[in-house]
Order: sequence, then C-alpha cells, then structure tokens
Amino acid sequence: MPSFPFSHSFRMGVTGYAVGFGVILYTLSDLHRNFDVLAFHVGRKNWKRVEIGTCTPFRGRAVIMGKTIYALHMFQVGAIIAYSLEIKEDDEGGIEYSLVQLSELNGLDIADPPSQFDGLVTDYLVHVGNQDFVHFKTGTNEECDKVQDLCITRFQIVQEGRRHMIETLHSTVLPVKIDVCNWFTLTLGFTPKCGDYEPEEGKSAASMKQPKQEDDTSLDENSLMHEEEAKHEVALMHHEKANQKKPKNASGIIKNKRKRKSGWTEGLHVTKKKKVGLQVDCNVST
Repeated sequence: MPSFPFSHSFRMGVTGYAVGFGVILYTLSDLHRNFDVLAFHVGRKNWKRVEIGTCTPFRGRAVIMGKTIYALHMFQVGAIIAYSLEIKEDDEGGIEYSLVQLSELNGLDIADPPSQFDGLVTDYLVHVGNQDFVHFKTGTNEECDKVQDLCITRFQIVQEGRRHMIETLHSTVLPVKIDVCNWFTLTLGFTPKCGDYEPEEGKSAASMKQPKQEDDTSLDENSLMHEEEAKHEVALMHHEKANQKKPKNASGIIKNKRKRKSGWTEGLHVTKKKKVGLQVDCNVST
C-alpha cells in the first residue's frame, strides 16, 4: 500500500472500513469529532478523498450488499445506517467517490440487561449471510464487578420499495464472567463458518451471488484477486493495531471465555447453524 497522501490538523485513527468493488473505504476520526472518509483503489494503488457532504460517517466494519452499505452510526450506539457509494469517472480518467446517506434504519429491538449500563458502552455489527445480521452491545456497570452483560440481537434487513427497515428476530442478554479484568469492550466480530461476501469490481448487483446459510459455507474461490488483497490489507491493519494496544493477559482472557460450556468453542453460538466470534479489549483499572 503506498504512503498516505493526506494530512490533518490532529492525529486521526481508523474507526471504520468497508471492502468492495476493488476499493477499501476508510472512515477516520479524531478526539475533536473531526472525521474524514477515504478510498483506496487496490488495482490502481491510489488514494482518493470521498465526498460526504452532510453525511454521518460510519464505524466498525460496514457490509456492502448490492448497491447498499450497512454500518453502525459513528456517534450513536445501536443505530444502523444505510448508505450508497457513488463512483464516477472524471474527464482525466480518474475516479471520484461520494458517500450518500440513504436512511437510518428503524426496528432494532435490543433486550435490556438486568442492570443498566452506566459507563462506557460499545457495540458491533456482524453479517451472518444473506439479509441476516447480529448486533452485539455491552457496557460497564460500577455496581456489578462479577459479570458484564452482553446483549445479542439477531435481525434481518428488509426493503419496502426504497425504504430499508429492520425486523428483529431474537434478542437476549448473556452474562459474561469478568473475574480476570474489570471490563471489556467490543472491537471486532467475525463469522468462522460463514463465507465472506464482498461485491466484485465490474459486476452488477443482480449478478452477485451471496453466500448460502449452511454449515459448510466456504469462501468464494472465484472472487477477484483485488478483493483478496483488500481483505489482506485490512487484516494486517487490525493485527498491527491489536499488537500495539492489547494487554499482556488479553489473549488468555479470550481463550478462557471460548472454553466456557455456554458455546465459546470457536465463538459465540447465536443459532445452531452459525458461530459468531468476538474480540474483546480487556482493561484493568488500578
């Protein structure tokens, strides 16, 4: 990946990304709530700034389905937004990108934990195939230092004409023991048994095949090399970030949680057919 060509007044970090159509889309933000959206074209090896206008940027991993991008709201927990990415070629043969906010999706009904979160609250969105998603939410509670509640909500995104809506299928609360650290935050979600679906550059939305919801779903072997390179770049970015910030005992905590009889073998069981894994950041207060 070539060097980053843009500069900002304050130091920015990557808060969200999307992979599709031969492009890695990054959202950046700083502590002053300034943000920027950039696109890296894997084939051309060049960076371009994305026009966003009054659009609210996203965070976490965004999911591209057809011509629509679904992702978490940058500043609101539990809010999911639908976007579209407009791609145009300029007079000089370059590519221009515009991120357009379509709508904020209504209908996500998250189960309430026994004790309300009173501190830091984090969430993450995981795509488990077709129109199905799982939303995870957790937070801190000073009155409870034995367990931390994890809200797990499975839902589908449905469309009525141009409207995008959420149909909540199931929501539950899982108490997670925190006997090693005081609390954890959600930083990454994955689906080991679900084939990864990213749109390919040059293909229409109608011709794209989404993964089947079966136990033996595998990666699409016909996906373009550009898409594999893009995923590799993102994986390296997260690996380097984790090595810099992860406490010494974080890996042990994750390992212990996955050995729990409640389903942490390869990840958290959400249904009988899917396993959704979580990466957590553990922070010990002194």
